[in-house]
Amino acid sequence: MTNLRERSQREARRLAGILDELLKNSKHSKRSVEKRLGLSRGYLSQLLGGQVELKMLHVFALLEILDAEVCLFFELAFPPWQALALKDPKDEKPNPRVTLKAAIWLVQDTVERLERIEGALGELGAFAALEARRAEDEA
Repeated sequence: MTNLRERSQREARRLAGILDELLKNSKHSKRSVEKRLGLSRGYLSQLLGGQVELKMLHVFALLEILDAEVCLFFELAFPPWQALALKDPKDEKPNPRVTLKAAIWLVQDTVERLERIEGALGELGAFAALEARRAEDEA
């Protein structure tokens, strides 16, 4: 049971670290978030620092204030390819089949993301060309 408790605490600290990074990259201060959540001064630092137990209620409340999508937070915290690359619990050795599936998924996901970026860049280019034509017509 101790091993489970240690793993749980380590995972909670990792998730708190992700929340802390989201907070640092937002327009909110820790104090303003504490006020909105009705927390005492310094509680959020304790929570994100691992001194206070992180609960799902904390996670969802913080994500709502930070205007962050819950699904994106969990995808960031637990990328699908990571789940595919888990070790075989029987022998604690990497499962080459699963690792290969994870690598293939990761490549496919990267290609899809790059295609979306390419499409967005194309739309931006078309918009810029349209704006240039308008400027020429007005001149």
